[in-house]
Amino acid sequence: DPSTYSSNPHNMFNVGGTLIFAATTSAGDRLFKSDGTDEGTTPISPVVPAAGNGLSYTAAAATRNLLYYVGNDGAYGAELWRSDGTVEGTYRITDIRHGPASSMASTYALATLGDSCLFLADAGDGDGPRLWISDGSEAGTHRVTATGPTFSGDARFKRAGDVLYCVDASGFLWRSDGT
Repeated sequence: DPSTYSSNPHNMFNVGGTLIFAATTSAGDRLFKSDGTDEGTTPISPVVPAAGNGLSYTAAAATRNLLYYVGNDGAYGAELWRSDGTVEGTYRITDIRHGPASSMASTYALATLGDSCLFLADAGDGDGPRLWISDGSEAGTHRVTATGPTFSGDARFKRAGDVLYCVDASGFLWRSDGT
C-alpha cells in the first residue's frame, strides 16, 4: 500500500513457487502474490473490511499448490477459503454452517496432509467442532467421520509424516490419515 504507513506483510507462504502473503491496506486486509518486484506484487483476494470481519492468516496452511485459510467476507461468517495464487482461484470453498453464522468462529486449527487440508469446523448441528478434510473443492470437503471426538479451540494439530495428531476437548490424543 503506497501510503505513509507499512502494510505489514506477514504470514508468507510458498504456493507452487509463488509467494502469497497477507497485508493490511487502507481499505482492509488482503492476500497478495509476489515475484519480488513492485510490478509483480498484486492483490489476489477481495478487500475485507477490518472492522469485525477479516481474514485469519494465523490459521493458514499451504500445500504445494493451494493456500488454505480462514476467511470472513461478512456474508457467510468465518469459513474455509483457498487460493492458488490467482484472483480466480481465491475463494470460499463452501459454507459449512449455512448463512452468516461461522463454522470456524473460534476454532482455528488447520494442517495439510498431502494435497488436502484437515481442519476443525462446527456445522451448527449440535455436535460442536469436528475434524473435516478438503481437497480445495466444495464436493471434496466433508467430515472425516460422521461420529467421533469433539474438539476445542486448542486441538494442537501436529503432522508427522502422513498422519495428523490432535487432542480432543477431553484431552485425548487422536490420529488421522484423512480417512
